[in-house]
Amino acid sequence: MQKSGRKTEQSRFGIFPQVLTTMLIISLFPLASLWYVNSQLNQRDINQNISVNLQQTTDALVVQTNNWVNTNLRMLSYSAQLDAIHAMDAALQTPILKAMNDSYEWIFLAFTVNANGENIGRNDDQNAKDYYFGDRSYFKQIIEDDLPIGQQMLIGRTSGKPSLVLAKPVFNTVGEKLGIVAMSAQVQEISDAVVNARVGQTGFAFLLDEKGQVIAHGKPENLSEALEDYSSHPALQSPQQKIFSYTLGNDKFVSYTQTTDLGWTMVVQQDYNEAFASLRRSRQLGLVLLLVTILLVLLIAYTLTRRFVKPIQNLTSIADEISRGRSNKEILETQRNDEIGALAKAIERMQVSINLAFKELNKK
Repeated sequence: MQKSGRKTEQSRFGIFPQVLTTMLIISLFPLASLWYVNSQLNQRDINQNISVNLQQTTDALVVQTNNWVNTNLRMLSYSAQLDAIHAMDAALQTPILKAMNDSYEWIFLAFTVNANGENIGRNDDQNAKDYYFGDRSYFKQIIEDDLPIGQQMLIGRTSGKPSLVLAKPVFNTVGEKLGIVAMSAQVQEISDAVVNARVGQTGFAFLLDEKGQVIAHGKPENLSEALEDYSSHPALQSPQQKIFSYTLGNDKFVSYTQTTDLGWTMVVQQDYNEAFASLRRSRQLGLVLLLVTILLVLLIAYTLTRRFVKPIQNLTSIADEISRGRSNKEILETQRNDEIGALAKAIERMQVSINLAFKELNKK
């Protein structure tokens, strides 16, 4: 029972498993470390590429939006300084309001409102509206909140599409606020830019006003109504100008958010799986290469280990036979030119010496 136990212990912890395990550790540890480091570096590079792609698209859309808005604001600021506008007289204001309308094709209405909320001048040759403008957001922002710009997104009565009202205050020569000069404009140019913006196959953009209402959307079919409220959209929880991932329903997205000069929010998002597809493929390929390498290392380690261990096992068996008095077994390992060959030759000499000793004993 003790001998059987010793054989089992030798078989389990002998040279062969020890050498094989050592070779695996020495070869696989640096390979696994290299795979991990490369995976981390690859993830960093891909994260950076995704961020750059989303950021560049967002920046371009924000610049285009700001330029469009600033063009209209400069025109309003210039008009607000004219004496004819200061007069708050429809006859004097109408030519200027018509010129504003003629200068920019997206403007469909230019008008003025006095400080009491009454419509004074219009460019469309219609009589001044008798309803009270004082309840409009863009009017309150200037007259009551004393803001330098008034803005409000509305739905066009004829087009059914979002339109923007921009307003600037009108002051007299002594700094008294007389009212506002305003324009209503289609945002088709901005909408087209947002709709046409694409990142990969699934990436698109959407633009929200300061209240979180949708001004333009890269996938308008996803909207149930004009100026839909997106104020609770998870993309708005992201830090400004940083890549951000979130889950919406069963889908996961990565997004980039930036604010325009008017306080609007431009969001560019992309499907998470598409954005990180290259990283996933890279990791899968790296894992396959690692597994193939492990198999090759196992095969090579097994072959090399057997090449050294098998002769030692054979010599051990021969030595055991010699110790039992059976010393006529051929020792093939004497043909080797390494340490194992030297050991085999020593055992062979011992075998010859023992045989000679037995012959001498037999003669006596």
